[in-house]
Amino acid sequence: MGNNEDTASAVLRAVAFSKVPTVIDADGLNAISYEPDALKSDAVVAVTPHPGEMSRLTGKLVSEIQNNRIETALDFAKEYQVITVLKGSYTIIACPSGKVYINTTGNASMATAGSGDMLGGMIAAFLANGTPPEKAVVAAVCLHGAAGDMVAKNLGVRGPITSDMIEALPFILNNGEN
Repeated sequence: MGNNEDTASAVLRAVAFSKVPTVIDADGLNAISYEPDALKSDAVVAVTPHPGEMSRLTGKLVSEIQNNRIETALDFAKEYQVITVLKGSYTIIACPSGKVYINTTGNASMATAGSGDMLGGMIAAFLANGTPPEKAVVAAVCLHGAAGDMVAKNLGVRGPITSDMIEALPFILNNGEN
């Protein structure tokens, strides 16, 4: 979408008027960083920042976020009443209720262009299918990581791209892989 005034305006309006669960990632997060209180809406919102995006959202240094990943994600989830997915090694899922999940799937091969888009799409797909929000986010994060693990096992950690993970996903879903 781009990081510009038009994007920020569109994202802020979409969040303010949404009546359905909403997933915000990438440029959407950049837009929200100018007015994070816009996250306080009637709709269920899930945000999926990496540490740099979380830094823009909170004003904290990336090092501070990395040293306090659980606390940072949980504080943000509670303050803005959003499900917060702090991406990275051992992705943190923090819920406004205070519940926290630590994902153990995934690996360094997933730090590639489009991987976050894949995760956002998976969360949105589960939500669109009627999966309760917390379960939708947890399932998507876990399966996303499992796809990354399968790709790394078969192709190695260097070189895989997001489409490799997308191709692995049906196998994981249909064969009950962890």
